[in-house]
Amino acid sequence: MAQKRRQSRQVDGLIGALLSLRDADEGSRFLEDLCTGREMRTLANRWEAAQMLEAGLTYEAIEAKTGMSSATISRIRRALSEGAQGYRLVLERQKRKAIGQARSAARKKAGPRPAKVGKRVAQRGRP
Repeated sequence: MAQKRRQSRQVDGLIGALLSLRDADEGSRFLEDLCTGREMRTLANRWEAAQMLEAGLTYEAIEAKTGMSSATISRIRRALSEGAQGYRLVLERQKRKAIGQARSAARKKAGPRPAKVGKRVAQRGRP
């Protein structure tokens, strides 16, 4: 039991360190120091596989792109559906962020919106 608590404190410490990072550059620098190149690629491949599974790609397509085994892809699929929902949480946040960025870009492309004329404008002049 003491080993599990110690491990939990270690993991909590790592999570705290990750949460203290301010931007992508800091995250990259921290992970570069923390992980070997192979570990970084493994993490990146797992994240890419989760995104590909979410997009509906087949195991075969994911294997071809990432070089992962079908067993690893299956574990990621299981985590997406039955795990702690960490993948799902981040996938949803990134999806919302991408939608917001697309809407913002569309608004910029469309130019300024015409002023609304109506009740609100008319009421402004009233005391």
